[in-house]
Amino acid sequence: MNREQWLTSATKKLRPMFKQHGAAIPENVRVSCSWPSGSVRKVIGEAWTEKACADGAHETYISPVLDKPVDVLAVLVHELVHHAFGIEAGHKAPFKRLATTLGLTGKMTETTAGPELTEKLTEIAEKLGPYPHGKVTPGQGKTKQGTRLIKCKCSECGYIVRTTSKWLDSYGPPLCPCNSWAMDIELG
Repeated sequence: MNREQWLTSATKKLRPMFKQHGAAIPENVRVSCSWPSGSVRKVIGEAWTEKACADGAHETYISPVLDKPVDVLAVLVHELVHHAFGIEAGHKAPFKRLATTLGLTGKMTETTAGPELTEKLTEIAEKLGPYPHGKVTPGQGKTKQGTRLIKCKCSECGYIVRTTSKWLDSYGPPLCPCNSWAMDIELG
């Protein structure tokens, strides 16, 4: 089972809980592990209206920074509440009523699972098995790109200019404006 299959199975297992509280999750909900459109470090889930998708699907994105099944499920519940009432409702009264009834707590824009919901989500997670995903830590493993410009310096007066390797290959090192000598190329 891959991440999306796991998330789709989780959505199916959550449907009865929503139905029990008089809310329906739309049938055409797709859930993916992907970067939400907001800040990579802050936004951990996002629901998109069916109007945004060419085939009318309700899209949901769970951030790859999450890897603990219960945390993933809690974010999924939050996003599914959005789908149950329509994205346009935001975090206002209908959203808040269902979210708190289901067991989400805290500020409605940053909910977490309360104790009872955590218990239910733990049971669901045990039935689904491990979440097939390794946490992604933004910025890890990326090297900062250095400048593409190469430093050239006059050994006589210390004048510095930067240029590209293409220009150096085509025309050689630049000439110092004060004495017209070829400048030294400083690599690394």
